[in-house]
Amino acid sequence: MGKKSRFKHLRKISANLPEVAEKTFVSEKVEGHQLIENGIDTVNDKPVKLGGIYRKVTAIAKPVNHYRKLKQLDKTGGVAAVIGYLDKFQPQKQAL
Repeated sequence: MGKKSRFKHLRKISANLPEVAEKTFVSEKVEGHQLIENGIDTVNDKPVKLGGIYRKVTAIAKPVNHYRKLKQLDKTGGVAAVIGYLDKFQPQKQAL
């Protein structure tokens, strides 16, 4: 199977997978006066300076791009890695 047809096949497979989100972190800069306005007086047990700049890390849910993930797995681990990823989305059989 050629590269082009393999990627077409991966696109078809990824279109049928459910939407899933993964947890990722986003970092943003916050100025000291904004923290003081929101009632935060200390950061890491140190007092907040009015003109200081601080980093705020927030966890967000980011949607997974299945095609990109499948393409990367195919490149690094081959068909076995792609099948392993797809097995996560198969309904689990319950033991009797």
